[in-house]
Amino acid sequence: MKKTLLLPMMFLAACSISNNASMNIDGAGIIGGNDVKAADPVVTSTVGLVLEQPDGSLRPFCTGVLVSADMVITAAHCIDIMENRTYYVVFGNEIPASKDDPHVIEVAEAILHRKFRSVPTKTPGVATSENDLGAIRLYDKIPGTFKPAVIVSDKYLMKKDTEVVLVGYGATSDTKREMPTTLKSVHVKVARTHDQFLVFDQSNGKGACFGDSGGPAFLETAKGLVLVGTTRGPEAGVNDCHHYAEYTYLAKQKEFLINASDSLDAEPPQFAKE
Repeated sequence: MKKTLLLPMMFLAACSISNNASMNIDGAGIIGGNDVKAADPVVTSTVGLVLEQPDGSLRPFCTGVLVSADMVITAAHCIDIMENRTYYVVFGNEIPASKDDPHVIEVAEAILHRKFRSVPTKTPGVATSENDLGAIRLYDKIPGTFKPAVIVSDKYLMKKDTEVVLVGYGATSDTKREMPTTLKSVHVKVARTHDQFLVFDQSNGKGACFGDSGGPAFLETAKGLVLVGTTRGPEAGVNDCHHYAEYTYLAKQKEFLINASDSLDAEPPQFAKE
């Protein structure tokens, strides 16, 4: 798998992988939510990023969103930790048994936001990040029943208390950190926006937790789902799921998304008109 715009390894509380094939996940997943059914609209564009384990099984390490027929976006740190590794994108509401399943597609190439960087915090051993967004080109076209998400317009302004649905393959507890094989979702409200982030208050036990970095935040509209953000991770300096979570606000990232599709020679994403 080719990766362009290589950057140094990021020491981030969002996601990490050991030197062997097994994984130690510290990303963002879904807590306080429910299993997603196969017919749920979020399934059509939400994907899992997985590694093949020694026994041939697949284990998720991040989540992503299909934004064109052959391009997926996710958190940049999810791509950065995968240098020199083969990994896959899975479609559907369940992690398949093996990479031979038709819902599993290998990653061909990936690119990071050119301004992606880790930022130290006052908490020892914990860093945050900026422009934590990357794009993946798939080796093959997507399975027929799935379709790309429409991305929020760069003119749209998210307001406090706007309800969205968060989706991911991550852990349901920040103490057990067991990785489920079923996609989960939860409804939350925007606590605030600042700079390039949407921020969600998770003190009520609902939101993002370990294992779902890069997962989507969807706005539910009369015309269908609109993708407004992707999981970055806990708010700066925090390494649990009980405070605030930050999502990269995609209304601020239109230039990167268009340039990424050009650089990857992938089909361009579609944006909402308003």
